[in-house]
Amino acid sequence: MTTEDPGPGPEAVRHVLERVFSEVWNYGRLDVLDQVLDEQFVAHGARDDESTKEALKTRVVQRRSELPNLRYVVHRVIVEGCWAATLWTGRGTPTGGFDMAGKGPQHFWGITIWRFTGSRIAEAWVLGDEASPG
Repeated sequence: MTTEDPGPGPEAVRHVLERVFSEVWNYGRLDVLDQVLDEQFVAHGARDDESTKEALKTRVVQRRSELPNLRYVVHRVIVEGCWAATLWTGRGTPTGGFDMAGKGPQHFWGITIWRFTGSRIAEAWVLGDEASPG
């Protein structure tokens, strides 16, 4: 039997995840990712098979340029040991050259499963819908 990393504790996990959504996604502070992601971080999702920390930074910049007033809200966080799950929604209004420009506010939702190594995020699995008119 292997011993699984017990994780940093529920409140510390919640704080890290709050920073990811609020500081990174809502305000574009990419430096926070260097503080909260493990050096070997990998994200898995429907859009890409795997994504590194640098690829995630690129995705944040791209998404925020498509939706400059992008805002995510975390509705639920569940923590068990080194694992956490978040239920979230997002919204933003496209501008500029983005192919949805002029289509009005976009709303989307998702669930992310997170695995921590110590106090850092080692992996993330993301399932969510694409932006749709709201």
